[in-house]
This record gives sequence, structure tokens and C-alpha cells, in this order.
Amino acid sequence: MDIYSILDPRYAECHDIITNYLQDDLNTLYSCILVNRRFCRIFIPILWKNPFKFIKSQEKLLEFFNTIIHCLEINDKQLLIKEKLIKIQDLPTTTKAYFEYNKFIKEFELNPIQKGMRLWITKYITKTTIDGKASTRRIKNSVTIINKYIGKLFFNNEKNENQYETINIHYTDLLSGPNTLFNIYELNNYDFFHKNITTTNLLSIMIRNFLLIQNILSPNIQHLQISIDTTKQHSEFTLSLIKFIKLQNNLKSLLISPFCKKGDFNSYFIPFLDSLKVHSNSLTFLKLKYFSIPVSRLLLILKLLPNLITLEIDLMFERSSNNNIDISRDILNLSTLLFKKFKHLDYFYRDILNLNLQTDSTCSLFKQILLSSSDNLKSLKIRDIYCSFIKEVQQLCNLNLTHFHLIITKELKLVDLMIMLKNFHLLVHLKLSSTFSSQQLKRLSITSSSLRLSINSSPLNNDHQSENIFKLFSQSFPPSLKILEIDFLISENYLQILLFESKFNLQCLKLYGCYTLENTLLRSFINYQKRNNCFKELGIDHYLLLNLSERSLKEAQNYFRITKNTSIDVPFYDIPIKNSPWSGCCNERKTTDY
Repeated sequence: MDIYSILDPRYAECHDIITNYLQDDLNTLYSCILVNRRFCRIFIPILWKNPFKFIKSQEKLLEFFNTIIHCLEINDKQLLIKEKLIKIQDLPTTTKAYFEYNKFIKEFELNPIQKGMRLWITKYITKTTIDGKASTRRIKNSVTIINKYIGKLFFNNEKNENQYETINIHYTDLLSGPNTLFNIYELNNYDFFHKNITTTNLLSIMIRNFLLIQNILSPNIQHLQISIDTTKQHSEFTLSLIKFIKLQNNLKSLLISPFCKKGDFNSYFIPFLDSLKVHSNSLTFLKLKYFSIPVSRLLLILKLLPNLITLEIDLMFERSSNNNIDISRDILNLSTLLFKKFKHLDYFYRDILNLNLQTDSTCSLFKQILLSSSDNLKSLKIRDIYCSFIKEVQQLCNLNLTHFHLIITKELKLVDLMIMLKNFHLLVHLKLSSTFSSQQLKRLSITSSSLRLSINSSPLNNDHQSENIFKLFSQSFPPSLKILEIDFLISENYLQILLFESKFNLQCLKLYGCYTLENTLLRSFINYQKRNNCFKELGIDHYLLLNLSERSLKEAQNYFRITKNTSIDVPFYDIPIKNSPWSGCCNERKTTDY
């Protein structure tokens, strides 16, 4: 079977394996489209499924939008120039793009389209002047006119096909002037955007039109992310967003942060629960971030979603008004089948210190999830306060975890950690991190009873007793371990113990922090590779690469790759919605005063 046969859509299984593997590999995709036209027809749609994730610079974003403009119908381009009198430089009026690129886009993001439009207008539209000054009103008028044609490309196709599988909704996307989502979709807001109208009136117009365009945005969206944060109450708008969730036909992934004023979610909980009920059979990925939900209500959500595979919760701790005994009883009475399909769990509660861990319902729920999902659960991310419950579960059944991320927030009993690691017989990938900010110096210290992170620059305790304890700790790592990531400082001596006293054959080590990569430390990694013939990659922060001498770097690269770290918080599993650099999402939570 030749390559053309394998890539033929009739061989769907082979075709999917190849295309799924390559969907994030920009260099290979570009190489493929240079082969011939047949390869172009196969791989261009993959590149354009979400082109924004590949675009890192304004220059590339400008090129993207110029391609979109070339996708306009010839008649539309001629109308823009001849009848609308918009003077566009370097725009062919007789030819059209080889592909209808806009129809390949399945993951819709408004922010990069808005940004690209602003860049394109700045470069290609001739600015009409009055008395030597640029006419701002004329430019805004041009923007409003062009919006109509861009909206026609993305939303108003003649067959009314719902092409989008994924959509990101951000508050700032909807409130960003002449390029708003509603203005892009056939709404005549020119007069509105040039009057002195308050934000409240703007919001009322948004609410009136939101439901009108929901079907245009597609009732077949499979992956939906809503990232909205506000200090004011907009009940109609919040209920419209909830209805938008409910109206989808086959929602598989939902990633949301609170889309209402902080503290007001309780008043929207029942409609939100009702919207989730519609997707009880299809939803497999749920991420709840920054909500303040008592465990009693989280239980109601989980009971509706028996097919969840991935659950991420990053919640603000809230004591339930219900009796804790009643909640514990409800947790114990949960069906053992409810969490059977779980493969990935990220369980994070904020402000949970000073609790009675043995009686608190957040801990009881965590333990119950572990017990019910023990056969299938593959990846787990938790804070160290839950380690004791893992130990309890391990005494009752085997945990088949292959990926584990432990966040150290306080002094951790070393014995508990060692026992827990020893019993992870299938563990392949381990991450050890902390909640200290990256600006603070985090050092590992070992005592006879605990593993501790300290925020100071004092020398590490490397006495003989501590070294012996660290040897025992290193020997607790399971032999199956292949990848280790650490985001706090470990002394060179401890690192050497970790490499040469452990039972694993490590393939990849990623060190985050202010390490000094001296020749002796690099030599340790080279010697480890020579002895074990398994070490393939050393990940370090990008600025450390600049400090390495060219000679040392070349020598080390003869034995293993040296790569730049990204973030230790990148999940083990694939995220259904990958935010582009232009998506409006950021790591830090910001509150918008609307």
C-alpha cells in the first residue's frame, strides 16, 4: 500500500491516526503541503482547523487575515473597492484563493480575527485625510463595512452549515468596540458605536442579540470554553450563556470559570444544573475553575455526568450549609459506577487549610473517587494534604496511576510520600511542584521525618544523615518511572544521589528554577547516560541555555537532548480547547469591571 492509499479517506482508521498525530506538528505539516497538490488537499485543512495556535507574531497574523480577505467572493471585493469606496492596496479583484480556507476552521476564536482585522486595516486601507489629518470616522466606517463581509465568511454560508466544533467565549470578546461578535454577524451597529452610550446599554443590546446568533455559532459545538469574570451582576446575560450551553446537541467538553458576579452563582445553579442534564450522555471533559461551590452541590453536578473521563476542579473552598454527616452519607452512597470511567483527575481546593481532614467532605469525596476509579484512573494532580488518603486507598486496592503531579504546600511527611511512591507500580511520569511563586527561591531540605520546601537562600542541609535519608527517598521511586519534573531547587549532591541511587532508568528530567549548570553537573548527566544508556532529554529553563558554554552544550548533546522548559502545569492529557496566544486567556485571573 503506497502513501496515497494510506491517506485516502476511505482508509479512515489509517487516515485518522496519521492526521491526529500530526495536527500540532507545524514543521511536518508545512513539509507535507510542499509535496504536491494532493498532499495540499489533505494537510491544508489540518493546518487551518485552528490556525491561530500556530500564529505567534503580528506579521503572521496579518498574513492570516490577508488570506481571509482573499477568500471573499470576487463580487464582494469589487463592491468594497468600487461602490463602498474603500481604497484597498494590493488586493486582487479578479482572483480568488485556491482553497476556501475559512470553511476549514473548526475551532473559532474571535480575538485573533479582531486583532488581524486591525492590523490589516492599518496596512492596506488608505487613510483618507481632511485638511491633512486622517479621518478617524472614515476608518471606523470602513471597519463597520468590512465586518459585514467577514461575518458572511464565518457565519452566513448559504447552506447554513454549522461548521464549528469548538468556540471560546470571553467577556472582552463581546465588548470590544466595532469588531464585537455581534457586529461581525450582520448587525447594523454603526450608529450605535458612534454615540455616547453607556456600557449598560451595550450589554442590553448584547443580550437581545445573543440568542439570535446561537444557532449561527452552531448547535453542534463539541467543545466549549467560557472565560468570563465580572464584578457586576448581569442576570439576563448569564442566563443566556447557560441557555447557550443547554442548546448544544452533543457537547463533549465544557471548560468554564464563573460567568456571573462573585458570590451570585448560587442563584444560577439550578438553571446551570439543568443545562448539564441535557449533556449527561455526551459530556466527557469538565473543568470548573474559580467557582465557589459547596461539596453538596458538586455532588449534584457529578451525579448527572456518568460518562466523565476527565475532571478538573480548581474551586474556592466553601463550607456547606448542609449537615456534614448528611453529606458524608451521600458520598458513601454514591454509585460505584459513577466514577468508573475516570481517567484523569485534577482535584484542587483553595483556602482549605486548618481543616479536620478526616471529617471534611472535600476529602471524603476525593477518597471515594479514588476508590471507585482505581482500575481506570491514569493521571492525578493533587495537593500534598491528600497524600494520606492515597495511602489509605492503597491499603484497600491498587491504584494503576501512570502519571502523578504532587503540589507541595507545606511540610510533607517523608515516610508517607515514600510509601505512596513505592506502591505506584505503573508510574511513568512524576511531577513535584510547589505553590510558592516563581519569584521566591524554593529549596528542598530533608530531615528524618519530613520533606520541606523553604523560601530562603540559605545553604541546603547536606550533612551525612540527610544524605542517607535522601538515598532512602530516592530508592522509593518506582522502577517504572521514565519522566521526572521538579520545580524547586535540589543541590547537586542530592541530584547525583537521585540519579545513581534510584532504581529507575530515567529517560527525561526537567528542572525548573535557578540552577547553575556547571560542568560537573552536566558531567553527572553524561555519566548517567553512559552507565544506563537510557537518558534522552534534560529540560531546563531557557535562560540557563544562554549561560552554557558552546563547548559544554555540544558535548552534552552528543549524549542527550537539552530542551527549553515550558510549564510544569501543562496537563498530562490532551486539552480539547488549546488557547492560542491571541485567545484572551491568561494564567493569572483578572477581574473586569463591567
